[in-house]
Amino acid sequence: MRQVSIALFLATLMLAAGCAGWLSSSGPDDGGGPAPPTGPAATLPTSLHGTASGMQWWYERPTGAGQLFGVSWADTGCGNCHIETCDQCHTTGFDSVDEPAACRVCHSRIGKEEALGVTDLHFTAGMVCSDCHLPEDSHGDGNTYNSMLASPNADCEDCHSKTGSAVDVPATNSHTVHGDAVSCDACHMSSAVTCYNCHFETLITSHEKVAAGAFKDFIFLLNDADGQVRAGTYQSVEYNGSNFVAFGPFHGHSVVAEGRGCSDCHGNERIQELNADGKIVVTRWDDAEGKIVHTTGAIPFVPEMLELQFVTRDGDGWVPTSTDIDQLQYEFCTPLSADQLEALGYSEGGEPTGPAATLPTSLHGTASGMQWWYEQPDGAGALFDVSWDATGCGNCHVETCDQCHVNADGTGGVNEPDACKVCHGRIGKEEALGITDLHFAAGMVCSECHLPSDVHGDGTTYDSMLETPNAMCEDCHNTTSAVDVPATEPHTVHDNLRCDACHMSSAVTCYNCHLQTLLDTHEKVAAGAFKDFIFLLNDDNGDVRAGTYQSVEYNGTNFIAFGPFHGHSVTGEARGCEDCHANARIQELFDTGKIVVTSWDPGESKVVHTTGAIPFVPEALEFQFVTRDGDGWIPTSTDIDQLQYKFCTPLTEDQLEALRYLPPQITLANSLHGTANGMQWWYEQPDGAGALFGVDYADTGCGNCHTNGCDDCHANADGTGGVTEPDACLACHGRIGKENALELSDLHFAAGMVCSDCHNYVELHGDGTLPDSQFSDSGLSTVCEDCHDPGALPSAPEHTLHGGDFHCDACHVESVITCYNCHLETLLDTDVKKAAAAFKNFVLLLNGPDGRLRTGTYQSVVYEDDTFIAFGPFHGHTVTAAGRVCDDCHDNDRVTELNDTGAIQMTWWDVGESKVVHTTGVVPFAPELFEWQFVTLDGENWIELTTDLTQYQVEFCDPLTTAQLAALGVE
Repeated sequence: MRQVSIALFLATLMLAAGCAGWLSSSGPDDGGGPAPPTGPAATLPTSLHGTASGMQWWYERPTGAGQLFGVSWADTGCGNCHIETCDQCHTTGFDSVDEPAACRVCHSRIGKEEALGVTDLHFTAGMVCSDCHLPEDSHGDGNTYNSMLASPNADCEDCHSKTGSAVDVPATNSHTVHGDAVSCDACHMSSAVTCYNCHFETLITSHEKVAAGAFKDFIFLLNDADGQVRAGTYQSVEYNGSNFVAFGPFHGHSVVAEGRGCSDCHGNERIQELNADGKIVVTRWDDAEGKIVHTTGAIPFVPEMLELQFVTRDGDGWVPTSTDIDQLQYEFCTPLSADQLEALGYSEGGEPTGPAATLPTSLHGTASGMQWWYEQPDGAGALFDVSWDATGCGNCHVETCDQCHVNADGTGGVNEPDACKVCHGRIGKEEALGITDLHFAAGMVCSECHLPSDVHGDGTTYDSMLETPNAMCEDCHNTTSAVDVPATEPHTVHDNLRCDACHMSSAVTCYNCHLQTLLDTHEKVAAGAFKDFIFLLNDDNGDVRAGTYQSVEYNGTNFIAFGPFHGHSVTGEARGCEDCHANARIQELFDTGKIVVTSWDPGESKVVHTTGAIPFVPEALEFQFVTRDGDGWIPTSTDIDQLQYKFCTPLTEDQLEALRYLPPQITLANSLHGTANGMQWWYEQPDGAGALFGVDYADTGCGNCHTNGCDDCHANADGTGGVTEPDACLACHGRIGKENALELSDLHFAAGMVCSDCHNYVELHGDGTLPDSQFSDSGLSTVCEDCHDPGALPSAPEHTLHGGDFHCDACHVESVITCYNCHLETLLDTDVKKAAAAFKNFVLLLNGPDGRLRTGTYQSVVYEDDTFIAFGPFHGHTVTAAGRVCDDCHDNDRVTELNDTGAIQMTWWDVGESKVVHTTGVVPFAPELFEWQFVTLDGENWIELTTDLTQYQVEFCDPLTTAQLAALGVE
């Protein structure tokens, strides 16, 4: 604070010495020329106080009122108010000035501020004019300035600064954000004033200024000569039907400590008016009151968009004239730029911008998201017949900036996340339930992910936060970002999964938020707060993501709403495949046709919740609803009276089927396709070929034919894309190719079907359990009855007689095949399998693993001096619609041969053809009664051996019983 006692004392001394001496003094050694005047009495005559040149300069400008009205400055009388001598302000003896009374004699605007009830913290604190205004402001500095706006003036920063001053500027958000771009008075000047339409005629004729009104509670926001946004005001004059307005910066005596809040300027009523109407009506005529009235608030200075109602004096009153501005003048300032207007919330299209402009229409400002859900035709409101307003749910929304920001004026930072939790109770509930989030754990706060438009809106009122442009994980995490997404298999395979489907550890729900208590006492009393689950659902983009639900019971009626949900439970380590695929909930769904989401625990007398990743299949979900009974809860029903879901869809049948099994990337390596374990298991059994030949399976080369990865079968190198069937399958399954080479046909292939039309997902990819063979329980599971209903078979005698005792293939597989004597030596020596012959037109009739009669075949091998045959069930790809008839099996040639010779000759040497040949027809499986002709490779030729069968192996089947043989006709 400046004190003026020394200055006044010096002034007294100067005046006592004689003003003339001061005015005529010359500087030493200056060549005799006059020196600039010094001292108050010397500088006063050329100062603004001494000349009133400021007003004259404005008036006589090409843009000034003088040019418009054609009245000289001298004739206006405006210049009469200036100081000619020191004693016009100083008391006798020139020792003091009666402040501020002496100043108000001319500076009537200060008096007008007081008359209008406008206060200033400096005056309130007992300060006087000279505590801020320098001596040179009052007495001049020897220069005559065009305006006080051109002269060196006292600044707020003379006393207030961010560092080092007696009155520091606090580090609020407004100070930080605006910095030097905004002058102090733009926020801390509560009001400008203006005497509207100071009537020019009365001033000229009677030197009286008669104004139509004295207005306050407004400021203009404009750019000063230094480019700072600051406060301004204006002066309007009407003369002989011509209207004039002059604008300029203005620092009134209405300073307050508490600055404007964001919404006082950004998106305020004037900005909204500008957006809606393309203009701001600054003054208008009030017919009812018969007077001119003024708008209020912070008005953006956009001269071409300002409308003023001019008035003229009529006797002792005023009447409105026009709204035309004949001459507009502004000096030492410029209008706001397009960017500045946009920052305040103006949009040429009329849509508001800027936080304070958009907040009132945002989800935060309206709670319209909850209301929209509630009032939908399938919402709770329609079910319960309770209006939204009556629920009290809408009380939790933000009306002004200061509800979140630290300072009462809406400025300052936000105490995150505490301020957010005041309304966003679900975040607090997550913490209360012990759920953590890696972002919070790293010290991050809400605004580091949620965009300003998420918080303040963007000018559009959305139906739900799920409809708005939201922060996405990909904003920070991608393959090229600072926080890279690792190129792991789940990320590369699941391009249709949102991150939260795997990286959100848990959703939460407050179960059965009791509506009666909310209506009666405005308390939300829930039956339980549940975690450790998520729903898997499709969002509107078709991506699988996490979801949750809200349940409500009211007067015995039950309601549930589902939707996508991204909780604050993000983890770095994602779910494993088995957490979603083939999990307990999926198994429950396929085993029972439903998923019990909530149930009543009688022992605990409370409702409990299932856990894990739950597929969203609304019709299959079961809930136990409860109602409030005194201070406790009791179970009611499991009926869902109304189910609602928005911004999401249930999982499809294909998605459910994909979830039913573990992904092939996991199971394939432990499957029959991935290991060829079936062949190895047979080979290494105690009665298998390995024990007989003494050759390790690894040395045989048989295991080379297995699948190394998805891309062995799928079209694309990354294992995606379709499979070219049956060609891709034939690459390993040579027996099917051999059937084709032997010109055997199958009605399924003939109808255009491919392998995967019958063989299911698990058969192809495995289920994580390595079976011993395709005949094991977890091996092949496809059966004819998957497509053919046994109860709807044609009424053939065979179907009636055999019924469930026969497998379909016993009659409908036309032929099995075998590659006879696949020579083991050649496989060991050259990795080439050479067989003596490929035989068809026969089947073995045997008992399968389930006890039904079915078809089978065999594999024969010769190694050094040992011969070996393995028997097993076999369903070839030679299915016919017309099955066998009775005499194809009963009393057929093989049965007759067995009755006549006591044996069945399976193979023999054809001397004329020099090759081994095979029997045909249906062969009853009695391995002890089979006779064989073994052969060996001699160079490029096959020759007969005299060796008998050394060992045979029977797995997953049994020979026919005596009774079965007798039924076929064996005596």
